[in-house]
Amino acid sequence: MEKPIKCVRDFLTLNLIPGKRLLLALSGGGDSLALLYLLIECQEKLDFELHIAHVDHAWREESEREAALLDRLAKHLKLPFHQKRLSPMIGSNLEDRYREKRYAYFQELQEKWGFQAVLLGHHADDQGETVLKRICEGARLGGLGGLKAKTERGNLTLWRPLLPMRKAELLIYLNRKKLEPFDDWTNFDLRYLRPRMRQKIFPELEKQFGKGIGRNFHRLGLLFQEIAQYLDEKKEAIMQKLVQGPYGAYLEHPSKYPVLEMRYFLEEAARASHAHLSQDSCEILLRLIAINAPKAEIQAGPLTYILNKDYLFVLKSEIPPFDRSLWKEKGEPSNWKDFWKGSCLTTPSHYQMKLLDELTPILRKKMKKWYAKHQVPPFLHDKAPIFVIGSKIVGECLTGRSVSIT
Repeated sequence: MEKPIKCVRDFLTLNLIPGKRLLLALSGGGDSLALLYLLIECQEKLDFELHIAHVDHAWREESEREAALLDRLAKHLKLPFHQKRLSPMIGSNLEDRYREKRYAYFQELQEKWGFQAVLLGHHADDQGETVLKRICEGARLGGLGGLKAKTERGNLTLWRPLLPMRKAELLIYLNRKKLEPFDDWTNFDLRYLRPRMRQKIFPELEKQFGKGIGRNFHRLGLLFQEIAQYLDEKKEAIMQKLVQGPYGAYLEHPSKYPVLEMRYFLEEAARASHAHLSQDSCEILLRLIAINAPKAEIQAGPLTYILNKDYLFVLKSEIPPFDRSLWKEKGEPSNWKDFWKGSCLTTPSHYQMKLLDELTPILRKKMKKWYAKHQVPPFLHDKAPIFVIGSKIVGECLTGRSVSIT
């Protein structure tokens, strides 16, 4: 059995749910065309329904004709064909913006047809380029692994069964099958990074370091993926220790975790919240955690990181002024950990409720000392209610202790 067909068949044998639909993203280039015919060969042994999707970027004169040819090919192969023509775009980051449009279309098709996965034609050479690109861009740890054989993107499941294959091996397969892919001149346009990598950067690296440099970056990507998988397990263990509340979460004793594990947790948690935690901010945060900083705050987009000795707080939003109706009342004294989770002390209705800033200067000063004595995180001091009768403080929600201050 040829290596390409074995590669794809083994992948599908491991991952395919028999009888499911699969969607192939077909550009008409060599990689996706090879994958199309490999999938058709696999249908002889495996049970799945294959659909084809083509996105015409409309940035080449010949692209409309190519879309029509692919439509004709799909009809000849008796495969369902879905196509979309995009409006031309101008400006920067065109590759990324067109990619987003493609995936948005695949998402539409997924919602209508319920595909198990969308199949992409990326191969080992693409992986080598991606790993080098991300290293040069200073990607976070979790991004250095490059392309993955299986990944989730929103509600889409993406499969890349050709990742173990070299481009040259796919070309041999195409030649044997007498298949002629479209020749997209944008793949040779040095205005774009990928063509520059293929035509200039990798040839120069091979000239300096020897042949096979792309294969080495591919292997490096696999190693990074193994490291990321290990760190994912450590991250999940840290996540289990988080104490959640209405406005964020906190972690006790963050300094006990190895720096590498904490770095990965911080980077991935920020990414999951659509926040950009810069490398500089992450380094500062790690240093502050290491010394159990008594008071520090770092902003990263919608997230606010607050350090208070043995605690790391991550606020998703600002804690609003206290509204009793939004909090769960407790019959027994409550402390700041209860307050963080959304609970506070129940008090008789004749008690007057005030916030710290509403107290007289003398009472405010005494309450701050009281909170400090009982190690209440400073950023919570002015968030919780204080209960007053006349000029006497008779209750509060942050220490769990009886209080009587005049």
